[in-house]
Amino acid sequence: MKLPLKTRILQYAINKGSDFTVQDVLQDLQSEYEGEAIFTPKHVEEYVDSFLGVGFFKAAQLEFDSQDNLVIHCVITEYGRERDKYLPKE
Repeated sequence: MKLPLKTRILQYAINKGSDFTVQDVLQDLQSEYEGEAIFTPKHVEEYVDSFLGVGFFKAAQLEFDSQDNLVIHCVITEYGRERDKYLPKE
């Protein structure tokens, strides 16, 4: 059973074990959600931003890419990691 994208992003962050960016999420989950209308950079960025807003993720590093776009490197917080108990186990 495939998880809803927002839930899968949380699971991804919990399992990642290191910092990640929206681009990492897009690249790493592409094969799972390829062809789905919701799997766009805009939607993934909105979901990551919402997790940052509620404290599930925190910004570990900020930088600008070659086109002067802000890139946020996120890490899961302990508060976010505690949500693992609500996620289905594989």
